[in-house]
Amino acid sequence: TAAHTRALAERLFAALREAVPGAERLGHPERALPHILSLRLPGVPGQALLERCDARGVAFSTGAACHAQGGCKATANPVLAAIGLEPQEAREVIRLSFCRYTTATEAEAAGQSLAEEAAALRGEAPRPFGAGVLDAEDEQW
Repeated sequence: TAAHTRALAERLFAALREAVPGAERLGHPERALPHILSLRLPGVPGQALLERCDARGVAFSTGAACHAQGGCKATANPVLAAIGLEPQEAREVIRLSFCRYTTATEAEAAGQSLAEEAAALRGEAPRPFGAGVLDAEDEQW
């Protein structure tokens, strides 16, 4: 349901914001699709993060969905440029999708992987990830 996916996205972002300094959520806070979490992790190349997380079983996309088929280009993504991101910032954007079958446990594991790999790519020690932010009660949805 929309309430379930929105709650997962909001809670995951809250935990990532604590674990990855400067994490920025993209999109309108109320009008964004509830099952999509689009965010920018400063200093973390999205493609490198995608490859590292893929090896850990975490799947997501980079850039903006309406430009995804264009692949990785040296030029700015026009959708992300339109919201004011510079080309380097646009390369730091990732998108996660949730569905009614996504559990809080899965979202938390994905967030933990994202936080650890983002820290590694930044050359930093990992920060604590918000354990319990996505509590077991959410598994009932």
